[in-house]
Amino acid sequence: MSRRQLVGRPLPSRGAGPWWSWIGILVLGGSSVGCDEGDPIPPPRATCEPATVSGGTWRPIPELDFGIVPTGLTHAWSGDELLVFGEATEEDEDGHPIVGAAYSPAEESWRPIVAGPLGGPFGDGSKEDSASDDSKGNGALEGARFAGSVWTGSEWIVWGGQSSEEPEEGKAYRVFDGGARFDPETDVWTPMAASPFGGRFGFSALWTGTEMVVWGGFDEEGALTDDDVFGFAYDPETDTWRELNASGNPRAHVAPVWTGTHMVIWAAVADVTYGAKYDPSRDTWSEVSSAGAPVPSGAALWTGEEVLAWAFAAETWARYRAGAYNPITDRWRTLSTEGAPPSTREVWTGARVLTWGDFGDCALVGSYDPEGDTWERLGGSGAPAPRGEPALIWTGDALLVFGGRGGADGVTPFTDGGLFSLPTP
Repeated sequence: MSRRQLVGRPLPSRGAGPWWSWIGILVLGGSSVGCDEGDPIPPPRATCEPATVSGGTWRPIPELDFGIVPTGLTHAWSGDELLVFGEATEEDEDGHPIVGAAYSPAEESWRPIVAGPLGGPFGDGSKEDSASDDSKGNGALEGARFAGSVWTGSEWIVWGGQSSEEPEEGKAYRVFDGGARFDPETDVWTPMAASPFGGRFGFSALWTGTEMVVWGGFDEEGALTDDDVFGFAYDPETDTWRELNASGNPRAHVAPVWTGTHMVIWAAVADVTYGAKYDPSRDTWSEVSSAGAPVPSGAALWTGEEVLAWAFAAETWARYRAGAYNPITDRWRTLSTEGAPPSTREVWTGARVLTWGDFGDCALVGSYDPEGDTWERLGGSGAPAPRGEPALIWTGDALLVFGGRGGADGVTPFTDGGLFSLPTP
């Protein structure tokens, strides 16, 4: 790998749309869908014209029309609210920047999340105090684009990100190296120690149960180099950071999958394939078998027993190769893609995979049963307008869809969404 070889697609090439694939949605191999190039199997065309469509019910999510830029958002699910964080455009009546919002499906309403005396992230929340307090780094003083976040079970950790303001001379971006932890029950922010490894944006973040792992991303100079620290972790109990072991560390810019004990990575950069498992308790890496695996350039998630991974046909959004990886046996098995609607987004319900959204102009929900190895297409009136790169959340009883981009230019941000209830068996 050359010193400046890209480990992910530079964010500016994506236009003004939200970069949802960096946050929450687990993606192996980045968001590239060019994996059919040179493939011996002709990839299929995506279609939104099934012979039959099962039912389901949609209800709308009101538009988020205050406070933050609707692009470059990071999000999390707290158990009863969708939390989103971005770059501030407004202040509340007390002059505190609105840095995020929380949506409650039960109350069908949004509420603003502010940086201010209700927490921070710095001092008393004033701009003057925030800007002068460097002890906790130059974190999201007034919000940030392309930050990363994780839900710990009780707190929302938001860290890093990029500012739309002009960077320092000689730098490509203005990037933050600090952040804060948010308690949605009290609306209190707790500041975090600045990262000793510098700031990042457009990175992957996951929660291990004790640490937030930061993987890849871009720094103030752009794509990471061979000399940069590619992965590090934050412990909220001690408010400290540590570097991940670099021995066996696969430098691939992907969103890793957390199994409960290991971070699993299966991806490709240029002509090099990377497969590895990271054990944070031992700070060690081990190889992942490639026998029977799908093309390492698609999407993946963890079911509790297996990593499910897909490859996609370029520009058609059709799934045409899929596999399930068992980290205990270190083996892959082939999965069916027959009947899957065009989409590279997915979420795990605890029993099935649900997909929706991307640039296939299709409002159908895909439902995959891993036990039966079958796909079903679900529909229903009132679906949100089709869009690319939406955030998908499983609330426990419904599929929550929010944001994304599309329109005639393909980059117009959406600030609405919907909740889809599965048909009754």
